[in-house]
Amino acid sequence: MAAYLDHAATSPIRPEIAALISHLHDQNLGNPSGKHGAARRATAILDSSREEIALIVGGDPGGVIFTSGGTESDNLAIFGILQRLEKGGKVVISQIEHRAVLVSAQEACDQFGFELVKAPVGADGVVDIDRLNDLMDESVVLVSIMASNNELGTIEPISEISKIVRKMSPHAIVHSDAVQAAGWLPIGEIFNEVDMISLSAHKLGGPVGVGALVTKKGVTIAPHNHGGGQERGRRSGTVDVVGAASLSAALKAVNASEWAKALTLTQSLEKGLRENIKGLEVTVSQDKRVSGTLHVIIQGVEGEEVLFLLDEYGVAASAGSACSSGSIAPSHVLQAIGAGQSGTAAIRFSLGWSSNQDEINEAIVATTKAVEQLRSSTGIPK
Repeated sequence: MAAYLDHAATSPIRPEIAALISHLHDQNLGNPSGKHGAARRATAILDSSREEIALIVGGDPGGVIFTSGGTESDNLAIFGILQRLEKGGKVVISQIEHRAVLVSAQEACDQFGFELVKAPVGADGVVDIDRLNDLMDESVVLVSIMASNNELGTIEPISEISKIVRKMSPHAIVHSDAVQAAGWLPIGEIFNEVDMISLSAHKLGGPVGVGALVTKKGVTIAPHNHGGGQERGRRSGTVDVVGAASLSAALKAVNASEWAKALTLTQSLEKGLRENIKGLEVTVSQDKRVSGTLHVIIQGVEGEEVLFLLDEYGVAASAGSACSSGSIAPSHVLQAIGAGQSGTAAIRFSLGWSSNQDEINEAIVATTKAVEQLRSSTGIPK
């Protein structure tokens, strides 16, 4: 693969984390629930990882609940809160949440008797604060709005959202899916504004299959699964010690220099695509998105066809639309912002820790070539 620009889907594992995983697997660690030496070694690593994550986000180690990833963390947050409350209140999410929140919120509301309300976003993919304010009242018990959108890269105004919730419904719990934000925004600042955040290692250069839900003191959640009572009874099952250490290491590896490098690279990519492809629009301006994501809409071609050719040319990117039942339709995110109409390609290029200028150059050449080829076959001017 000449250019891997799909880090928002999963980021290649960092070499130092791969080395850490190999080292830990060589330690013959036991089950942290045990009492012998191998178990105590595992417990020490688990406790250290929990403390390091708490330090990074500005929370308490007891609030760090290890999970299998972002989806489980989101489900645990939503089901864990609603399951312990009396039915009848409202739950507020945004129109553009990841399906881990979108679907789980609907399922939990249906199961436990709550009303689900979706806060609208503007054409830029940012939650409309005024409309959100109109939706809020004392009946709201839970608000879950992502810190950064996985498709567009938009940075959501979590601080403003939190202030509205605290004013209009002080008892409500605020959760934020920070899976995409953790690699690009100061995670401690986000956690400072909310009651719970969801994290995932593989978006940061860690392994697939490990994440965390981090809660503040005083937040009580009902367990979503039952068993041996691990994670203080909130998430039963033997904890993945190596995964926990990897998540901690991935969070520590993220740094501002990566953000600056990614900004330079995405600006270079945007400039190159604009100069070479007519009818290309950048969906969200740079000042409203994280530095590692560039989402574009290209007129006169279909997204799946562009992605197929990009793959043929050695470039990995993602579509801004999903294929459902054999037909291509705009994703719920694109529908929310009024984009992604028929005859347009919505493409997400997402960068990460390993991205470099050579990949950007390859992507510009390949995307230009793909669009020219597809337009030529339909008679549309290049």
